[in-house]
Amino acid sequence: SIGFNFTYGCNTYTQFRVSSNGWLSLGYNTLSSMPGNSLSVTGQGPILAPLWDDLATSDYGNINYILSGSAPNRVLTIEWLNMLWDANGSDATISFQVKLYETSNVIDFTYSREWGAVNNGSGGASIGLNGGYSTTDFYSLDGSGTAPTANYGMETNNISTRPATNRVYRWTPGS
Repeated sequence: SIGFNFTYGCNTYTQFRVSSNGWLSLGYNTLSSMPGNSLSVTGQGPILAPLWDDLATSDYGNINYILSGSAPNRVLTIEWLNMLWDANGSDATISFQVKLYETSNVIDFTYSREWGAVNNGSGGASIGLNGGYSTTDFYSLDGSGTAPTANYGMETNNISTRPATNRVYRWTPGS
């Protein structure tokens, strides 16, 4: 349960599902773990992808969530802690969070580099959001630097550089 009504793409959601592969979906539609990162996927509900690739939790990693604050200013934080970048990696490479804000419906992606090197045997990651219903209804960041461009309907799925520690990508809903 999200813990509050979260509006995304003109729909209101109260549930989420999370994958160790660096994404979460809103609602109940998710059917698989989808290790292949494609923001053009449909039928899985809206997808929020802070770092979508074939990831795995390290031996000391975990995926956690917590609801904080009080209505109408609650925040749901989902954390991927000490993740292996590539399911065959040997050391934790990155940790990251998604924060969903009640009332404003803002989404933040926040990152922390860990000690391990990127072992990116799968070719690269995607960072972005999709609407879940159309193969062209998504935003994809074109990199993981300080000011990447969010391209609509054009995916970058070969990101192989970790976002810097404390990097935040904010998604603010339009009118």
